[in-house]
Amino acid sequence: MLRSCAQWRLSPAWWDRIDAILDDADAALRAGDMAAFTAAVDELALASPFRVSRISKPDSGQPASSDRQERLNRMVHEVGTLPSRRQNTIDDQNTDDDKRDSRE
Repeated sequence: MLRSCAQWRLSPAWWDRIDAILDDADAALRAGDMAAFTAAVDELALASPFRVSRISKPDSGQPASSDRQERLNRMVHEVGTLPSRRQNTIDDQNTDDDKRDSRE
C-alpha cells in the first residue's frame, strides 16, 4: 500500500488527508506499535483513489511530491528491516486484506 500510494494522483485536499494518515503510520512505525501501524495502513487503503468513486477524470490531480515519495520510500524500507515477528504481523495483515479484496 505504501508503494502504491506514491503513484496516486490526488487533489491537494486529498493529499492533506493522506498526509495525516501517513503521520499516524510513521509515528506508529517509529514507536514499534504494529497494531497502530496496521490500523493506519488500513485507513490508507480505504482512502485509496481506487476504493473511492471518482467524479473527476482518472488522470486529474497531482502526483505525490518528492518529499512525500521520499517519506513513503523510507517507511517501506523501515518495514522491510523490522524483526521477523513484526514483519510477519504486517505480512499477515496484508494477506488478510488481499483475501478480503478478492471477496468484494
